[in-house]
Amino acid sequence: MSFKDIDQFSEITACLYRGTLEHPPWKTFLSKFRKMLNSQLAVLTLRPPSPDDPGLLLLDRDDESDIDSNAKAYANEFYAFNPFTNLPPGEVVTLDEHVDHRVFFESDYYQNFLHPAGVHQIMGLELVLQNQVHASLHLTRSEEMPTFNEEEKQKVRQLIIHLEHALTIHSELNSIESERSLYDQTVARLNLGIILIDSKLRVVRVNEVAEQLLDNRPDISIRDNKLSLADYTKNKQLRNILTAALETQKSGEPHVTQALCLDDDYSGGAFHLVIRPAQRLDWSENQDDPAIVISLSDLTIHTDASLKLLKQLFQITPAEGRVALKLANGLSLDEACEALDIRRTTARAHLRSIYSKTGVARQNQLVSLILRSLAALSGAEGPSQ
Repeated sequence: MSFKDIDQFSEITACLYRGTLEHPPWKTFLSKFRKMLNSQLAVLTLRPPSPDDPGLLLLDRDDESDIDSNAKAYANEFYAFNPFTNLPPGEVVTLDEHVDHRVFFESDYYQNFLHPAGVHQIMGLELVLQNQVHASLHLTRSEEMPTFNEEEKQKVRQLIIHLEHALTIHSELNSIESERSLYDQTVARLNLGIILIDSKLRVVRVNEVAEQLLDNRPDISIRDNKLSLADYTKNKQLRNILTAALETQKSGEPHVTQALCLDDDYSGGAFHLVIRPAQRLDWSENQDDPAIVISLSDLTIHTDASLKLLKQLFQITPAEGRVALKLANGLSLDEACEALDIRRTTARAHLRSIYSKTGVARQNQLVSLILRSLAALSGAEGPSQ
């Protein structure tokens, strides 16, 4: 084995796999491997630059003072002229083996980019994976340093299969994170707060909407990493519901969703907690995995931004919009009249005009239309609306 011992090999492969979880990824691996191979610079390219894309390059060297500006200059100005690309996939190659030595050192790429950076030697590897990831690893040395030898090339070869696996894992994790981000955005557009609870009834995740809802309601909070209600009876009821949901999740029984309604003293409308067990994963060993999902919904529709949206959607006047929003907030027509201090005949005239503009014929249809329309557009104005 080209590595000094099995411990050295184990350490560098461990850094390679742990690097999939680092931010930025593989920072520790690049640093250790660069120093192990006595290299001045290590570059891991996860996405090659193109005219429309700066690419994704990870760099490591001792002096990182201007490393970001160098990466940008390489991506924007010099990558297209780099002759040390399109290497045979899966093969470790040195600069001398890939390009004409004399022509390369006379090129603008070397004279204007590599030479000022003190780069004279390069050893590289390119990988093309089944999931369309096209990555490369380059290590460099100065003119004064010894050339890359066969033993050092063999060290890189021994990591190829592990680098391929790590890149595949990182790509899959990125896809999962991207999908979760899309779900989060969709939930936020619906003004729906989400709190995830683990098997010890601890809060493990709170989305942005839930944070805003909790900030606006002193009767519900997170204390000692657990969800708590100010009202003793309601809080005891919540504990019982959570315990029952956890037992259901552990037993694998059909999931039962339960709801808890809080008083409307703070929001001016109904505030609901919907509790349901999370789907248990067959191969999950982590006790911090979500066991219970709590959805928070403040059914109050706030007036100013919603009136503007209703006008844009249906050409509803401010007076008509105020009636429509009171109905959407759960009030009857008589209650809306009292809240707005208008006559019932005036409210009914507004309602007929609203029906005509929205194309609905019944009050429940109007409420459904308003809730769906405002939820769909609220993401553009922010989840607090």
